[in-house]
Amino acid sequence: MKIMRGMVGGFSRLDRDLDTAMKYAIELQTKHRIEIVCDGDQRGDMISYFAQDIPGLGVEDGRPLVKGKVTPPEEPEKVKKVSDFFRLKELFPDLKFKVSMAGPTTLAMSCGSRKIVGGYRNYVDFSLAEDLTEALKAIIKPLTEEHALIQIDEPFFSQGFRDLGERVSLVDRLLEGCDPEKCSIHVCGFIGRQPLLRELARLENLKTLSHAFSIARDRERENIELLEKSIFEEWDKQLAAGIVSVSPRKLSEVESPETICGRLEQIVGKIGAERIAYVTPDCYMRAIDPVLAEAILVNLDEGAKRFEESSC
Repeated sequence: MKIMRGMVGGFSRLDRDLDTAMKYAIELQTKHRIEIVCDGDQRGDMISYFAQDIPGLGVEDGRPLVKGKVTPPEEPEKVKKVSDFFRLKELFPDLKFKVSMAGPTTLAMSCGSRKIVGGYRNYVDFSLAEDLTEALKAIIKPLTEEHALIQIDEPFFSQGFRDLGERVSLVDRLLEGCDPEKCSIHVCGFIGRQPLLRELARLENLKTLSHAFSIARDRERENIELLEKSIFEEWDKQLAAGIVSVSPRKLSEVESPETICGRLEQIVGKIGAERIAYVTPDCYMRAIDPVLAEAILVNLDEGAKRFEESSC
């Protein structure tokens, strides 16, 4: 069985020149048979990307904050995530691009917990997340018009919320009008604090759930036991499986192809091969050296290849 390879997000900066860095990021992915590529996140972290471009958010002393009432950008095609996609799509027209976007709850928590100048009571003010939903929805529109795949990142969902259902529903509102086959949500960390998997599976406007299964200290390896085939069947969902840790500090700590293959075999044993959309590293690789990031991609490809050949 053929297993598609993909990415969750990008790398640390690969070159001082931005255009060169983005080109290197694409070439690094395709070199190791990544078929669903990202822009490499060469401008910075995901929160800062949007804090710089969404009216009402901002960056002060390198830290994102809420400056006031959040509104949609007047020219979403000029938002850097959008303009970078257009530029790379022109350079690499035959590639399948996935654009990753911080979700409304994650943006609200990340910016609002640091500083709110005005417009909202605090960072858990639900109206902040609602306004961010509308801003992000405007940004998504030009991307989907050009057939980009969309990934919404909501890592905070794994921490637990009393109003989890309402916050998950914002993702559906955000993706209204999008093709569910081209949309996914990424939630890293341990997903067992609440019935999160079932809540996410109910989302109507996306097809793929993206989770991590590799890091022991974050309890992500326990996520394998939380997988239930019935959930994926009932709601017709697929899994983007994070099957290799992005936390090595040296080359000897990069997980082996055998380990990666075995982990994929466990996941397939829980939900079936037909429910695997693609495999990925566990998360973004901004925090690690590019040499380690490349080693992860090498072993991800080899681990998937071994699974395809049934030789874990």
